[in-house]
Amino acid sequence: MRRITLITVLSLLAVFVLQTQCFAWPILPTGEVMVTQIYVGASTSSSATPAYWRSTFSSTGTNPLGTGYPLVAGNIYLAWCVDYNTQNEYTDQLVTLHYTLDASSGFGQIHDYQKAWQKVNWLLNHYSPIGLGSGKSSLYQQTIWTILYRSNNDGGSTRYPDMNSAHNYYGTNSTVNSMVDAAESNGVGFTPQAGDQVAIMLEDGQNTIIPVTYPVPEPGTLLLLGVGLVGVVGYGKLKFIRSKKQV
Repeated sequence: MRRITLITVLSLLAVFVLQTQCFAWPILPTGEVMVTQIYVGASTSSSATPAYWRSTFSSTGTNPLGTGYPLVAGNIYLAWCVDYNTQNEYTDQLVTLHYTLDASSGFGQIHDYQKAWQKVNWLLNHYSPIGLGSGKSSLYQQTIWTILYRSNNDGGSTRYPDMNSAHNYYGTNSTVNSMVDAAESNGVGFTPQAGDQVAIMLEDGQNTIIPVTYPVPEPGTLLLLGVGLVGVVGYGKLKFIRSKKQV
């Protein structure tokens, strides 16, 4: 009886850990943080770092980014533009951070346009701007704008805010066409796994997104999960043996 109870506890613990790893988002700051954004989107060199913005969070001064978050102060992050028509400040600015795939986020546009963000996040994990050649930053940025333009909100026909026909680059470039087609065919329902890229929204005048790596479970967590799964198998085996004895 004691053996079965131990196995049951380990099994339940394994299920709990598995659910936690699949669905728990690492915490983000609840208030505004200071970020410096440098525009690099005009660069068309094939050797340039592929991004539209380069973002660095401050560790000191007003509203610094603390520790314990998936973003680290002082690191340079490659960012992409969301709001085509809104001018960025090209300088230090206060932003609020949200996960684009977290429907419970406080940012309404993320909740209303979940399918659009699933497609964008799928794109981040299946296509890299590296290797697109000359103008790679522009092509990748145009693809993100086009996905958002072509994606209606989940409950109606309203376009993503600030998007109009000027942001639809479909038909202007075969590379953009290919990436948009792939994201629209495969992106709906995308759920990140450990090690995948997920986009964090920097909410400000002009919203931008930064891809970060979805955390991989620590070795101790994996060991606990492994022990629990062994418990599941052992419990099933015990039930099977007992059922044979009763026959």
